[in-house]
Amino acid sequence: PLEPPELPPHSQVLLDLLALLLGLRAAEQGVAERLIATRDDLRELIQAGPQADSPLLRGWRAEVFGHDALRLIAGRAALTVVQNPPGKRSRNPRFQVRLIDLPATDPPD
Repeated sequence: PLEPPELPPHSQVLLDLLALLLGLRAAEQGVAERLIATRDDLRELIQAGPQADSPLLRGWRAEVFGHDALRLIAGRAALTVVQNPPGKRSRNPRFQVRLIDLPATDPPD
């Protein structure tokens, strides 16, 4: 099989962030990550953006992951770590990773 093209270093970090988001969404849905997307799917989304002809932008995959992934790529959302209050426990008793909306900003000059 052909290897996907190498991503520039800044895109590699974005690929890692998308992989983290994918893991979060897969865990929330109780499905394996690969049922939603592969790393090649994530690379394609980074390279083509909203114009990608990708299953990630259609149907249930778009609802579960694709729309949030595009917001993360566009800088309209970010992943953050939130400490759990002492009385509240989730699967990880100390913290949660969440996707949050970012305020709109003007594009750089």
